[in-house]
Amino acid sequence: MVSKVPTLRELVPHATFRMLDFESPPGWSRFNPTVAAAGVGFNIIVRTANYIHLGRGGRGGLGYLFVDGGKRVFTRNYLLTVDDDLRVQTVQALVDQSLGPRKFPSWAVGYEDCRLVHSSEQALVICTVCDRNAAQRPEVAMLQLAGNAVTRVTVLRGPDPARAEKNWMPFIRGDALHLVYACAPTTVFACDATSGRLSLVSKQAAPREASAFRGGSQGISFEGGILFVVHEAPVVGPYSHRFVLIDKEGTLAAFSQPFSFLGAQVEFCAGLAPKEQALVLTFGMADHTAWIAIVDVEECVRLLEPC
Repeated sequence: MVSKVPTLRELVPHATFRMLDFESPPGWSRFNPTVAAAGVGFNIIVRTANYIHLGRGGRGGLGYLFVDGGKRVFTRNYLLTVDDDLRVQTVQALVDQSLGPRKFPSWAVGYEDCRLVHSSEQALVICTVCDRNAAQRPEVAMLQLAGNAVTRVTVLRGPDPARAEKNWMPFIRGDALHLVYACAPTTVFACDATSGRLSLVSKQAAPREASAFRGGSQGISFEGGILFVVHEAPVVGPYSHRFVLIDKEGTLAAFSQPFSFLGAQVEFCAGLAPKEQALVLTFGMADHTAWIAIVDVEECVRLLEPC
């Protein structure tokens, strides 16, 4: 029997939710948004795609219905600016003005599941691409943005070049881009934003539970460390999420009990940002709708249990 995972509101009673709605291609789903603070408001990137999720299953299989009648996944992303009250102000499609690397025919086209971070100099996005190698293998790419334009794309090479990669979690430390590659062992790389070269910063043992943690949001400074939201995707049962705190040494220091957002079978959090005494979380539900959750910081602190 699969145990019930509590919803976020059951753990954080004052949590509030709102759906992100904007004009996108007819029939396309809007999901897996990411969020980053930007001045007095926020920037949000929302993924749209040409399929409808029918249940847990592989892409192109029985779990997905392609609205264009095809068999390939196409992704388009939209950049939303929202004010401090999280009301949408502008919507712009992300426009690819990059010159490379070369694109190959692929079953999945476009920049999937973006995570947005801002350094003092530029906006960077970590995402998944499947159309930048002949094998159609998922890889992690870094995008450089200028407004709504993708000006540069760099495919990042992990420790095993032949491994399918996704869901790395970016964060900024000392104005430099860092990436959580894995939660167990907790593995952190620094990434040169010009060359894309990775250098190992730390690799620390982690509790047994962390072996199931997979990348979700980007990281934000929190309680002397970096806070993330991760997900777990069991073979049977719904997705669940946890808050995870990694300390300045790169050790997984604390995590919360698992929770769902709204109780859907498939939910995915790709965004986390601070808002005064609150946290803004952005997530997709059923690969179909995009949502914002707002939670009180102190209520979240109480959820974290030291390792």
